[in-house]
Amino acid sequence: MSDNLVAETVVFPQPEELDLCLCDEDNERVTSILERVKLSQDDPAIFLGWNQHALQAFAVAAAALPPPHPVWVQVPISCNQLQSDIVAKAGAVAGGTHHNFCFAPNDLVQMNNVMKQLNLIESEQWVQDAAAAAGIGVGTQVGALATVFFATDRSSTPYPARVGPPARGAHIFA
Repeated sequence: MSDNLVAETVVFPQPEELDLCLCDEDNERVTSILERVKLSQDDPAIFLGWNQHALQAFAVAAAALPPPHPVWVQVPISCNQLQSDIVAKAGAVAGGTHHNFCFAPNDLVQMNNVMKQLNLIESEQWVQDAAAAAGIGVGTQVGALATVFFATDRSSTPYPARVGPPARGAHIFA
């Protein structure tokens, strides 16, 4: 693992008890993903727990920014589209993606590359401008755009990942 990734393992409840901001349908998807993919310390899954309030604020702020937008951002900008765009950008280096919240299966290189992509996304000036306008970020009242979790087996909870600090600006991924 990269030096900038620190994680703590916690005891696993059920997928529906995870703080991933998922609807019932997505909880079923998490269960299905965890049943299908290979999971181990060397083959972790990565989940994004989206903060819906921050996502909405970010989408409104991002849509108000003048062009140019990053090439990976589709317009018109919406919450669902931003989720898809971020997962597609970071997922390009993953072993696979599932819906708008999971990267799996991954070997350790793929996991590290996904985390680097999230850090690069977070560091982009356009993203920082939208985050500042929306008032989002780790430690703000609205909070982070998403929390990053790792899962390494079916019997323990996905545990929060700590992403290294962005090259500049606010931390939008917790």
